[in-house]
Amino acid sequence: MRKLFLILFSVSIAPVWGLPLDDRDRFYEALGHRDLGRMENALKHWEKGRAEDVEVLVARGVYFHAKAQQGKSHPLGPPVREEVLLIHPRRWPLNPPKPYERLDPKLAQKAGHYWRRAIQLYPWRLDIYFKLAGLYGELDDFEAQNRVLGQALLYAEKHRHDLKGENNADLPHPYGSWASQALGEFIEGYFAQHRREENVKAFRLSRLFTTFFPANPYGYNYIAVYFSTQPDWPYTLKYLMLAYQKDPRDSLVLDNIGNTLSKLGKKKEARVFYRKVVSLGQDEELVKLAKDQLD
Repeated sequence: MRKLFLILFSVSIAPVWGLPLDDRDRFYEALGHRDLGRMENALKHWEKGRAEDVEVLVARGVYFHAKAQQGKSHPLGPPVREEVLLIHPRRWPLNPPKPYERLDPKLAQKAGHYWRRAIQLYPWRLDIYFKLAGLYGELDDFEAQNRVLGQALLYAEKHRHDLKGENNADLPHPYGSWASQALGEFIEGYFAQHRREENVKAFRLSRLFTTFFPANPYGYNYIAVYFSTQPDWPYTLKYLMLAYQKDPRDSLVLDNIGNTLSKLGKKKEARVFYRKVVSLGQDEELVKLAKDQLD
């Protein structure tokens, strides 16, 4: 899965018809330099007569979010060492969890206020829901994050042909692909912390994933990852086989099935799935991992 979560929290400065481009460009240039004074000055000019324009509301939230960041790392403490399956071998679990920035809660809530207002006025702007969900994650308010993600997916399910992204442009990918990748970034972020309480959050979002994207194999793969952290290998295999039913040619799922069968002592059956990964040749790193297991 691509790093769509990072894309969601970046801001394009491409020209948009009807917006005062100079003020808007100055605002986002100042954001790049973390210059709050210049951001505020640009906003004052930009928002004259258009205080409830969607891009102004988004920018107001961006401003208060930037202001809320104190630049102090919050230590996560030592992770719980768990033997877990692959989500994507290039990104996880190879990268250790990083400390996160402590936010000023009052300023962060101001950012949330503007983004909630934007969603209320422009509910088709799917990117804003995910901005708000990311903010709730930074505030360690999982219930609010889970709620706004559910709200986004429920609205999108009913209005999938009317959805827009940043700058009111069409979504860069079909809705199902775009939203499932974005949700997957939150799930993987929780798993990457290697902590039991974060694994539970990942599991709950994985259930949300399978509810709205039942044909996508990765929702079931995520649930399998959760059970592998227990570890509960029979339940891990159960959900991996559900993922396999959705896409019997997905190398990540095939490799995980092989790993799980190996954990259950079923070496002969595991080799069958490792050989499928090798024969498909879809991902060099997964092929290498499968060959290592066969060796």
